[in-house]
Amino acid sequence: MLMFHRIVIFLLLLVSAVMGQQTRTKQITEGDPLSKVYKHLGTPTVEFPLKGKLVQKYRQCTVTSCDGVVLSVAYKATAKSIDEPIGKKPSPSIQHIKAMAEQGDAESQYILAYCLQSGQAIAQDYGKAIGWYTKAAVQGHMPSQHNLGFLYMTGEGVEQDYGEAYMWALMAESNGNDSLVTALIHKLSQKQKLEGELKAEQMQSKLHKKQAD
Repeated sequence: MLMFHRIVIFLLLLVSAVMGQQTRTKQITEGDPLSKVYKHLGTPTVEFPLKGKLVQKYRQCTVTSCDGVVLSVAYKATAKSIDEPIGKKPSPSIQHIKAMAEQGDAESQYILAYCLQSGQAIAQDYGKAIGWYTKAAVQGHMPSQHNLGFLYMTGEGVEQDYGEAYMWALMAESNGNDSLVTALIHKLSQKQKLEGELKAEQMQSKLHKKQAD
């Protein structure tokens, strides 16, 4: 009888743990802001643009979003294969994207920058990637602001600059993605923090004025 009770208790604990894990995992749902995704899941293991959307792969699920809002979440147990990322498209697609980027389309600028950063479908060039990310970021494109801030934070392809990284992190935060602010806040000196906040305020002012015009 004692053994039976132990088995029952073990099973109840197991079910409780599984249910708890499911509850934690399924906190992310359609319509959630990306800030919630980063808060609960952290930094994605893989991130790439896909037909105007942002696809982020985590260990337990794949999150697809657009303009800082979750469109869908595919959990590993039921996840279906997704289309290939734009970086794996043949070169004519990249040429079309470049043409659109040169016309000022922020999403195309972001995709081109990502391909230049990663070396997918085009030769890797961090300098050009930074340039295109910046063009999109100053238009208020959140993923570009996030990636630009990340590159300045890590010093990947550009001189490391926490103040500049923090400025872009604050810009991304204003568009619903606060992950970089969280990552940077303990790395900044008080001077860097104040400089970043001032730059972000000035950038926001320019952006609002441009949008008003």
